[in-house]
Order: sequence, then C-alpha cells, then structure tokens
Amino acid sequence: NDQDADAAADIAAWITQAWSCDASAIAMFASGLEADIAAVRAALTEPWSSGQAEGRVKTIQAHRAPVALGAAQIAISVLVNAAIAVSAGSIAVFLTRRPSFAVVQRWVMGTVLAALAVRMATEVRR
Repeated sequence: NDQDADAAADIAAWITQAWSCDASAIAMFASGLEADIAAVRAALTEPWSSGQAEGRVKTIQAHRAPVALGAAQIAISVLVNAAIAVSAGSIAVFLTRRPSFAVVQRWVMGTVLAALAVRMATEVRR
C-alpha cells in the first residue's frame, strides 16, 4: 500500500528531525524508535493487527484486579481470625490460672446478656 510506504518514510524523516529537537524527551523517544525501526516499519506497513490479542490482554488485566483484591481480603481475614483465636486462647489460659477472675467474668457476662435480653423483650417493635 502506497499510504503505508509513505507513513514508513514519514516516520524516518520525523526521527531525523526529532534528534535535533531541544526537548530531550522527544530526542530519546526518537532514539528508541530508531533502535527498533524494523518493528516500527512493520507496524506501519504489514497488514496484521494485534487488536484481538490486545482485547484479550485487556480482559485478563481487568480480571486481575478483583482477584488480587479477593486474595488480599482472604489474607486479612485469616490474619484477623488467627489473632482472635490466639487472644481467646490467652484469655482462657488467664482465666484457668485465676479462678476468681473466671467467676467475675461469668457474672459480668451474665449481667450483660440479661440486660440485653430485658432490653429486647421491652423494646417496641418497629
């Protein structure tokens, strides 16, 4: 295609002009294009398209974020549950070694639960 050949010639001319540009970023970009000029020319002149593959890559990337978020949530929940289990074990050991604290703990929890039961029984239904 003549248009593709013109585009390949235009990119070569642009690279030459870009090397003399005062903006170093543009000159560096032009050097990068020049280093891979065969691929640039092929992209401009060859009839293939990476559209299908690009769409698939985007789909895979779109699925990675939720999977990573789910994995992070699972890891955090496992750590929190482990901390709760260790804390409960520590409290159980503490109460086993001090029976008087266990009696106080039972009375306190019994009172709290009784108060909640009374509140629920006397609460007006909405």
